[in-house]
Amino acid sequence: MTAEVRAFVESLLLRIAELEEAFGPPKTPRNSSLPPGSQHPHAKTPRKAPRSKRKRGGQPGHKKHERSLVPTEECQEVVTLLPKTCRRCDTPLTGEDADPLRHQVWERPEIKPMITEYRRHRLACPWGRRNADQTSGSEGLVVDLRGQHLHPLHDACLAGSHGTDRTARRDLLGRRDV
Repeated sequence: MTAEVRAFVESLLLRIAELEEAFGPPKTPRNSSLPPGSQHPHAKTPRKAPRSKRKRGGQPGHKKHERSLVPTEECQEVVTLLPKTCRRCDTPLTGEDADPLRHQVWERPEIKPMITEYRRHRLACPWGRRNADQTSGSEGLVVDLRGQHLHPLHDACLAGSHGTDRTARRDLLGRRDV
């Protein structure tokens, strides 16, 4: 090879390296629209960063994250658990611990539906016709009650349950029949 050809090849190799750096790693079926058959089926992508030498989870000396205990006065119920006998020798035990271990369980309150009964009066007009078409609510607003058995808040709770709790729609339809 002549010196000119060698310089030209080196400039092309340098240009290829610049373009590869600019456009990222080579295309694979995982990062482009290449067909899956164009790559070996057991090919693994190289790791970007070496694995850490630390174990998973909290490291020694890390700051503790936990829910702090609520004062006993704010608890709705306090259950005292006293052992009756020694767990090793079955000797009966009496008295109370001055500083017992405390454990609190948080529970959601039971949800009860608010049921509103609408009494639609059918009054007869002086001309002999029954009037039950216009239904007015407590604020004097006209309310259409035909086919409606659930309050809009109930529908909103079901929608929230579907969105945040990932409840299936078929399970929600069963909850509509309160």
